[in-house]
Amino acid sequence: MRIGIALFQFFPGRVGGAGDYIERLVPGLIQALQPDDELILFGNSENLAPFASLHDSRFHLLSVPWSRRWIQTLRFLDIALPFSASRFFSRQFNRLRLDVLLCPQQSIFPRGIDVPTVVTVVDLLHYRTPEHVSRWQRWLRRRKEIHVIQNCVHTISISQATRADLLEFYPIAPEKCSVVYLGGKAPHNDLAANPVPAGAPYVYYPATSFPHKNHARLLAAFRAYQDAHSPRPARLVLSGQCSPELRRLLDDHDLARNVLHLGYITRSQVAAVYNECRAVVIPSLFEGFGMPLVEGLGFSRPVFFSDLPVFRELAGDVVNYFDPTSIESLKSTFERIFGTDPTPPDPAAVAEILGRLNWERCATETYRILKENRRS
Repeated sequence: MRIGIALFQFFPGRVGGAGDYIERLVPGLIQALQPDDELILFGNSENLAPFASLHDSRFHLLSVPWSRRWIQTLRFLDIALPFSASRFFSRQFNRLRLDVLLCPQQSIFPRGIDVPTVVTVVDLLHYRTPEHVSRWQRWLRRRKEIHVIQNCVHTISISQATRADLLEFYPIAPEKCSVVYLGGKAPHNDLAANPVPAGAPYVYYPATSFPHKNHARLLAAFRAYQDAHSPRPARLVLSGQCSPELRRLLDDHDLARNVLHLGYITRSQVAAVYNECRAVVIPSLFEGFGMPLVEGLGFSRPVFFSDLPVFRELAGDVVNYFDPTSIESLKSTFERIFGTDPTPPDPAAVAEILGRLNWERCATETYRILKENRRS
């Protein structure tokens, strides 16, 4: 079986959890391959760079000499025009005689590929919280998704919550929608030096700074907690993308002494931050999955999460929940964390969750779906 993965939307360090998904999935798929299988990754040199060190006779990289800007232009034209602007590229693609193609980022590119295509659907944020997505982005995402529904042979949703949204908002047959959970547990034996300076205990929130990640309320609640408990040492540590809007919030709240934004850090540094934090707090207003939940549990950290259906689906009552729309609820969460010694989750319950949510299982299930939907 010849499996292709199209990575033309994957730019390392720029796509948050979707990027982690791709970087963890590919090595797992290599391990799942049978002796007669081949796995071919398609992209430009930047798309393929994280996989250059992977070596297996069944694994190949096929790079195109195109810049990021040129690829993004073609992608936009494919979405906006009634015909495929990338038709010349898809013809070259079709000569490879793939048995199945995986598009892991919720769209098919290039268009016009004559191969059974499986698409991963991460979330439908633009339907559930449209106020956090521009009108332009809503239009783009819906155009991409309509093309996916019309042309894919199967979809992979990363949670039951995402699958339910897909079935609600698009006319797709339930039998064409599978759920494959992601992983997230960082390895304990891969700890770098902690980039957080020694000092007061800290709460950790790893997330890109999109509006639905709810940084504004989190900072307001942390400021309220500090005002009420100023002698008590406490810090808030953030990582990931820091947008200009978030930087302005940090400056406006005058939180520089007790709020540290690390920006993008390596996976081993992330592991070190998890390993020494007092608790993990995720105040998102919407999620398709929630890797920090799995990662926090993997390090036996107390975890405090927004009361969202997807988190209930993944972890049940093992984690602590709060109302993400309430600054007072967030402030009370900080009081629980810093005012008492928060209890780590039950090890047996954590083991059950990590048994369901891990990268090896993600790769094995993905391989099974690709095999079932290959060219007959």
